[in-house]
Amino acid sequence: MESVADWYRESSVPPERFAQTLVHVADRIAEGTDSRVATREFLDELAIRPTRELRLAAVAREPRRVGERSDALLAALAEHVALREGEPPPSWAVEADRFLDSMWFVSPTAAFRATQLRESPAAFRRRGIFLARSTLHRV
Repeated sequence: MESVADWYRESSVPPERFAQTLVHVADRIAEGTDSRVATREFLDELAIRPTRELRLAAVAREPRRVGERSDALLAALAEHVALREGEPPPSWAVEADRFLDSMWFVSPTAAFRATQLRESPAAFRRRGIFLARSTLHRV
């Protein structure tokens, strides 16, 4: 069975059709969209971007500040994507104020905390953000 990402790679979808970037995510959060919803939709599109360059372009530009947790989350996403693509994180993503001073478990359900502690990727853990690995996985 062909995946959506395979279909996009084989089709002639122009790169400009991919609109989701972390700048776009921050704008949506500033307009009132829940950060978890905005980042899920970003990850959905990122998973079907056909080239490494298009995936890196989605995280390259610094998004505007939208709140301490969201700022750290966007930086963690940028670092995670860059490292997954074999590149260092963008310089904006490693600025000191893109890290949390206290732990944030993205899922408010206490029963998931052990899973989030164990599975959270390094880019998130080092910022004090804990989430299940499946949160970032797209099919």
